[in-house]
Amino acid sequence: MVREVNYLNEKVNNSHSDPYAIGPNSVINKKNNPWVKRGLFIFVVIIFLVALYFFIVYSFFISDMEIPEDKNSFLFVVGQVNPIKLIFGEPEEDIYRSAGAGVIGYGITCANTDECLSCLECVDENDFPDLGPLCLYIPLGSSDSNICESPKICDGVGNCIECTSHDDCSVNTDGNLFCNLNENSGTCVESCSPPIDCTGRFCGVDGCGFSCGECLSGEACNLDGICVTQCSPETEDETCKDRDRSCGNFENNCNVEVNCGECLDSQTCNTAGTCVDNPVVVTPPTGGSNPGGGGIVTISGSKIFTPTSTQLKSYSGYQRKDYKEDDEINLKNLDMGDHSLKILELNDDSSIEKDFIKIQVASTPQNATLFPGNIKRFDLNDDSYYDIKVQLNSIKSNKSNISLIQIHEKIEIPTQIINNESDEIGVVNETDDDSSDWDLEEEPKGEVNYMWIIIGIISTLVIAVLMFFLISLFVKIKNVADGKKDITNDPEMKSIVKEHNNNVNKLLLEGYDYLSSNDSKRARIKYEEIKKCYNPMYDPNKRIYDKIGEYLKRIIRLED
Repeated sequence: MVREVNYLNEKVNNSHSDPYAIGPNSVINKKNNPWVKRGLFIFVVIIFLVALYFFIVYSFFISDMEIPEDKNSFLFVVGQVNPIKLIFGEPEEDIYRSAGAGVIGYGITCANTDECLSCLECVDENDFPDLGPLCLYIPLGSSDSNICESPKICDGVGNCIECTSHDDCSVNTDGNLFCNLNENSGTCVESCSPPIDCTGRFCGVDGCGFSCGECLSGEACNLDGICVTQCSPETEDETCKDRDRSCGNFENNCNVEVNCGECLDSQTCNTAGTCVDNPVVVTPPTGGSNPGGGGIVTISGSKIFTPTSTQLKSYSGYQRKDYKEDDEINLKNLDMGDHSLKILELNDDSSIEKDFIKIQVASTPQNATLFPGNIKRFDLNDDSYYDIKVQLNSIKSNKSNISLIQIHEKIEIPTQIINNESDEIGVVNETDDDSSDWDLEEEPKGEVNYMWIIIGIISTLVIAVLMFFLISLFVKIKNVADGKKDITNDPEMKSIVKEHNNNVNKLLLEGYDYLSSNDSKRARIKYEEIKKCYNPMYDPNKRIYDKIGEYLKRIIRLED
């Protein structure tokens, strides 16, 4: 019995050659196994889906790219800077030659004495609103599709100007374009040939590049072909220090302005180039009704306004329309101590939505940013009551219209969480138009950005699904490498396993019939047939194996 059981175990552990089994003796080797091909296909699909996912995220959620401050880097993108020079840090000089006075229709420009430039294509300012119209470099010989269409054309130095026509320029037999000297517009002509045309010119070259003469030492040839005396400019010290000038702009001996320095904010540069202190101007209180009133002191160009107690307590409050940046309002007449309001910054933008002022209320500094129509209240003495209300009415011509009213209102504690890091303490926003009450230095509080939460959930699910497929794929490939067969999902394999089990069970039933009639000899012969039919690869749970073992034990007991 021990010998028979060992034989059966050996067969289970070392499966025999089977045309459907996967192993070293299998007809279906690893290369031709369908799961290897399926695994590779699934792997490629997963890589594609990952790439598609990141492309969609990048396309829909990464936008509003700002143009870099390094203009050379941007111009390299649009093709205006030599990439070799940009990479190695060489100075990007003379990318274009000087355009001179005129323009011609094909985007080719030149001075009357210069060879014409290569074609330049004009880019609409809507494409680059921060930089305006730009010109892209197009080499000579480009197709007409790159021509700057009327009415826009490039002037040769990166700017777009009005186009005249497309009929003024052509190429000569040498493939070069030249400017016609007789055309003030810088029109290009087909060819140049002697005699030399130097009419009205005494130096430089004519329209075909031939010399019209040389200037004497100390002289230079101007664009009109006239020799003029060169000026040797004096040094900055000679223009400023030697003449005791410490500020202001003055012309040197070559009629070029030289800056000799700047004065302090509290000083002014006089005509002699010397800094002098600004006068202090005091305007006494004028009284009367609003607007105006109160004392005004001017120091170093900034004004200090001192409204009266009556003005601050009036129904309309104290209002002026001429507050500038660095102006200050003294609030001593509130009888609450030494307090003031100062305008730290004033922004007068062309768009009213971007007009704002930044103010500071002291002695305990409280900062706030106000847009037109905003109202902010301040507690000056920390008694849980608002003492002053400030309203920005408008901004015009770099002057702000502000109203101040003395109040006594209880501070209501808000239910929302207060950000302790805010630089605005005890400040409440009020406006008729909630949409205009913005603050440049604060982000909205209490708002949840659900878009990023949804993106995070979707990203997590996508990654989880991809990990599941990858793990399943690697398990399949490992099973292939180990010679194992998946008999649970393959319909063909299920059919083979079912047929195998039916055949073995049929032989077992026939064998048990012989055992019932005590015919051990025929039962033994049937056992040999069962061994040949049984394939352990189709019995992963060893259920058939256990039945065969029980049948063998019955045979041995009968033989004993």
